[in-house]
Amino acid sequence: MAEDTDHPTIERTIELLLRAVDRIHRRMAAAPPGPWQSLANGDRLIAPTDIPGRDFVHVITEPVDAGVSEFIAMMDPTVAAEIADYLKATANDIRQGVKRTSYSAVRIAHAVLRENTHG
Repeated sequence: MAEDTDHPTIERTIELLLRAVDRIHRRMAAAPPGPWQSLANGDRLIAPTDIPGRDFVHVITEPVDAGVSEFIAMMDPTVAAEIADYLKATANDIRQGVKRTSYSAVRIAHAVLRENTHG
C-alpha cells in the first residue's frame, strides 16, 4: 500500500522524528563527546579529550546535585546518538511502509523538541 506513505499524518510523523534527530545531532556536536563521568559527589562533570596534555575537560564545574549530575552523565552524547539512530530508523521504517508501533519514538521526539503533546 504505497499510498499509505503519502498520508499527511505519516509525513508529519516522519518530519517530527527527523526534526528530533537533527536537534539531537546539533546538541551532540556542541557538547564534549561521551562517555561523561560525574566526580566529587556531583561537583564535577568531565569528558575525555584528545587535547595534548589533558585527559579530560570539564563539562560542568559548578556545584550540582549529585543525582542530577549522575543523570546528566548517563545521558551523554553516546546515549543521545543511540536515541537519534532509533528515531531515524523508525522514520525510515514508516517511510518504507513497515507496520509497527512508533508511539515511543513519537513521545521521545516530542520530548527532545520540547513540544507540548497535550492539546
